[in-house]
Amino acid sequence: MELVTGETLEQFIAKQGPLDPALALDITAQVTSALVAAHQAGLVHRDIKPANLILTRDEKGGMLVKVIDFGLVKLTGKPGDDSAASDPGTFLGTPRYASPEQFSGGKIDIRSDLYAVGITLWHMLTKATPFNGTPTQVAAQHFQSPLPISELRHSPHPIVSLLTHLLEKNPEDRPQTPEELLVMLNATRRAIDGQVGVIAAVPMRVQRRWPAFSRSKTIYLAGALIVLIAGAVSFNRFFPVHPVLDRKSVAVLPFDNLGDDAQNAYLSDGITAEVIFQLSKIADLRVISRDSVLRYKAMPASDRKSMREIANELEVATLLESNIQRSADRLKVRSVLYDASSGKQLWSQSYDREMDDLFAIQNDLAENISAALQVRFSEDQRNDIERKPTDNMAAYDLYLRANEYYDLRHKDDNEKAISLYQQAIEKDPKFALAYVGLANGYIERVDRYGFEEFLFDSAADLCRKAISLDPGQARAYAGLARALNYKGLDQEAHEQTVIALRLATNDVITNRRAAYDAEVSGRVDEQYALRRKCHELDPNSAEDLYWLARICAWAGETELLEKWIDRAINVETDPQRRMFLKCERFILRRDYRNAITGLQQLPLEFFGYERRIDEILASCSARVGDWDSAIKIADTSHSDERWWPIAYRALSEKAAGRGTSMKEKAERLVSTIQQTQAGSEIGHWEAFYLAEGKRLLGQKEDAYNFFRSIFSPVLRHLPLLEQDPLLDIFREDPEFRNLTAELRIEIEKTRARIQELEKSH
Repeated sequence: MELVTGETLEQFIAKQGPLDPALALDITAQVTSALVAAHQAGLVHRDIKPANLILTRDEKGGMLVKVIDFGLVKLTGKPGDDSAASDPGTFLGTPRYASPEQFSGGKIDIRSDLYAVGITLWHMLTKATPFNGTPTQVAAQHFQSPLPISELRHSPHPIVSLLTHLLEKNPEDRPQTPEELLVMLNATRRAIDGQVGVIAAVPMRVQRRWPAFSRSKTIYLAGALIVLIAGAVSFNRFFPVHPVLDRKSVAVLPFDNLGDDAQNAYLSDGITAEVIFQLSKIADLRVISRDSVLRYKAMPASDRKSMREIANELEVATLLESNIQRSADRLKVRSVLYDASSGKQLWSQSYDREMDDLFAIQNDLAENISAALQVRFSEDQRNDIERKPTDNMAAYDLYLRANEYYDLRHKDDNEKAISLYQQAIEKDPKFALAYVGLANGYIERVDRYGFEEFLFDSAADLCRKAISLDPGQARAYAGLARALNYKGLDQEAHEQTVIALRLATNDVITNRRAAYDAEVSGRVDEQYALRRKCHELDPNSAEDLYWLARICAWAGETELLEKWIDRAINVETDPQRRMFLKCERFILRRDYRNAITGLQQLPLEFFGYERRIDEILASCSARVGDWDSAIKIADTSHSDERWWPIAYRALSEKAAGRGTSMKEKAERLVSTIQQTQAGSEIGHWEAFYLAEGKRLLGQKEDAYNFFRSIFSPVLRHLPLLEQDPLLDIFREDPEFRNLTAELRIEIEKTRARIQELEKSH
């Protein structure tokens, strides 16, 4: 026998891990060339697998593949020849690489070897075979189970197409000969390299006996090649080899939970969020927010998109993919950082540590990603990343569980989250993040579930406690700013936001707080810039896109308005919110009747990004003159503490010419606000509705004393902007016209700044 020095492909894969697609295709082509010779001799190998492929070197040092172990070889005729059938009740081969027909005792020909070549290529790309288990289980999977395509998510699309063709259950649906497969392999390599054009001739040693394809087979092969070429065109159109992307950008994909216990899913989600937050502290790195990457979480019932698709949607240059497995007090983590354009690994690391080392793993990931991308960060940032949030892992575990419930945004889950945050604080009274979590839980209690507003004070106190425990905790300052905003203390909130933004420059939540600060201060151009940054950090969030569209509508930037609102609709996955955004598009186009049709399909209590559907629907109804519907909606709002229903009742009486009734309702509007706000600072909306009531009562001077100072912010946030029916009573006033003329100057300046900002993108 020939002495072949080298190692088997199985040993090579075990050492190297998943192989580069180009190398895997080269090895596959060499194996297929060997099968060409076998096919010409009328032989079927019946046991093609990595253990039977030896990698050696040729005279020039190039890799050479030798196919060995012809112990199960069988003489055969043409495809479909019944003389090649296996003996009934017997199986020969290796189950994981065997074709379905090898298990059934059916006819065996060269197409069975080509199936095994497909399994081997799969093994090279993923370091695993598609079907695993006992021989009986594997046989059943070969016969019945669909291919787990999600395992090929790192592989180029042309290779995935080739594999799905090679691994068809029915031999008639596979490539029919090794020669045919070689042609497809060449086309696949050209598709990956972006070389779409004339397919080069097959090497001479293959052309010696070029197969005589039937008409149907020729059409099939031509179609397959067209698909590969079209795929290559599409692939390179949407995922160029050298995309124009910021190299220092990364998406941390959700950690895949490999443990048997599904209850540990909160741990993988929690670690994903923490690694993202640690990276957000680095000003030189754009890291995609947790909310945008969650939609790429691997789910049992669906396949995750390919790396290139994800990178294209998120507009990032690199992706971190990780898996995590928890067993008692031990934690296994495997992470790989990929270059999105080439699919190459930039860095990888495996960890097998005690649970107590969790923070060290998180910090190590952040630092290694930064090093791989040559990101600069200060010594203070490094120290902040390395600082442990708590020494009590039980407290941290409770904190992560609480976060899971908090993110569900339901009243019962909010209660569970609050309880778990409190338990975490009991475990470690110095755990600053637990105080921040509890503060946010209290804010949600009031904002979403109608609890007493004194909880805003409690939330602010909890955040101040967190800051005293950990002065470098950005989330504590952001939480305090949130609580202060709800209390109407916008300037104090702004001061906290500035600190939070300095500590976590690229944290999307902190940037949204800064955008809110800019908005309430009237710095609309700055608000636009911050919302645009938030969109870059959280591309799958419709909220930031909605605000960009609203700002553009206010500034008269109709082209950008359409761009942002369309993108918001496209990224929104919730059906009701998607419908709301479509209605908002009609409103911004001033198509109120179509907006009404859509809004009527939503629950009246549904909350958009600024207000409930009932208020928006009432505004649209009044705008088209349907005051009966507007009042009917106002009458079903069940809340006299909300000013707009009272205002609409008064306006409807005015429209109907019932002056006495209008005066009565306008007086009620004014007195209700004054009583409710007694001893408190009057906010923008209270001032606006006081102006509305005063103007209805003919007290014009008093009305404009309230209206003048809040004119611009109120107009930006009325449901229908400057077309809102609540403004109709003011429109003929000289004072209103003067305010509008002054506002137009401000709007033009903002529009110019928006255009300038867009040029830089």
